[in-house]
Amino acid sequence: MKSFKKDIISAIQKARTATIHKSNLVGLTGRDRWFVFWTQVRYNIHKMAYKSPADPYKIISVDPETVDTWINDYGITKHNGLGQIRRGEWEVTELHEHKKFNGLVERFVENKNWCETEYYEYISKRFRYKQEIEGYSDMCEYKEGRLEYIDNLYQNIRENGYQRNLKAKNNPPEISRNSSVIHSLEPLVAIDSDGTIHLVDGFHRFAIAKILGLNNIPTLVSLRHRDWQKIRDKTQLNQPDNQTQKFRTHPDISSEMR
Repeated sequence: MKSFKKDIISAIQKARTATIHKSNLVGLTGRDRWFVFWTQVRYNIHKMAYKSPADPYKIISVDPETVDTWINDYGITKHNGLGQIRRGEWEVTELHEHKKFNGLVERFVENKNWCETEYYEYISKRFRYKQEIEGYSDMCEYKEGRLEYIDNLYQNIRENGYQRNLKAKNNPPEISRNSSVIHSLEPLVAIDSDGTIHLVDGFHRFAIAKILGLNNIPTLVSLRHRDWQKIRDKTQLNQPDNQTQKFRTHPDISSEMR
């Protein structure tokens, strides 16, 4: 036990040094500092605990058509950093039950005006009991800022394809005013125990790519189930069994084998 505690302390110290050297934490917001620091701490710990931990910043290509659910779990948040590994069951919801997703389909597939969509109705109702939503004080501001941004984002992806976010800077106006490490990332996904991929963050970009039928877009893994990590360990060490052999083409595994 004492040895393990020493390893944990060592991992945190290494992360502190590596993070400050690599990312220069000076000037980052509190959440960004937490995000970058704990992503590195967690990776150092996982290298001791697992045989094949993934680089938390490694991009994996995901076909949006294969993702039909999003994480609707209060305990799972993008702000906890990348490369998390957890056990248990997660609360997930079908994308078609998400009012914003349905609103995007109505807007860009059915060509409805924003005010006719579930998206608009959902935000309007929230303004009845909240003074501010995503940096906007009323529905008029929200429409001129956020909804106009979504229209432009859709047009840009439709005409130019999906571009890496760090290059394209596909951030809405309220985010662009304040630089953010988290919002410079690609859409975040979680991988469940059976390899099922769920969306965590980057909802609008991912949903638009899905609506447009794009084959693959870059993503980062925010969270893996512990049972899935065990499967990764077996396949990466060339120890596949009948259960794990079928996962060799999974994007989280095939990307490591290239």
